[in-house]
Amino acid sequence: VHVPVITCADCGFRFTDQRAEVARREAVYRHRNLLTPSEIKSIRENVHGLSRRAFDEAFGLSQASMERWENGKLIQSEAADTLLRA
Repeated sequence: VHVPVITCADCGFRFTDQRAEVARREAVYRHRNLLTPSEIKSIRENVHGLSRRAFDEAFGLSQASMERWENGKLIQSEAADTLLRA
């Protein structure tokens, strides 16, 4: 995965920012063949046209888990990923 690195022009200090974290996270999802947070949100909003609450109730999911999956704070299990894809 390409991770952007920022270098200070004055001192040469190298660091990464939020873009690098997103790239790393996306690489983990791709490696594990799981939907990314943005793909999960897109399925809920664009495919089903549902609010998070309505989607959770329709599919028997926890609102907290769905929020964490969409925000990338928790990686969904393979079983949950299969449900989301269905």
